[in-house]
Amino acid sequence: MIYEVRILLGYAKIDPVDGPNRLWQNRRMRRVWLEFSTGDWIEALIDDQATLPAIPVNNIATDGIRIVILESLPPALADGRDFTPISEVEVLGVVR
Repeated sequence: MIYEVRILLGYAKIDPVDGPNRLWQNRRMRRVWLEFSTGDWIEALIDDQATLPAIPVNNIATDGIRIVILESLPPALADGRDFTPISEVEVLGVVR
């Protein structure tokens, strides 16, 4: 049973050579749709922060999750890149 999904909205890495935060150079997810193998789905808004926000999913028993990006934010920097990476996904639940 899955009770929560957490998604880090973009490329949340600090460049070890010259130090910029790469998160702001790329597009970042704003609104996502989570589709479960059971046919259940959840739409969620994600705050524009370099955190792993919790998306509650109400104890869904599933074999898989598909993440669909419905909306993204443009790069915050002038030299930004036009793609939407995902740095991390955590699925929290209980195996039975």
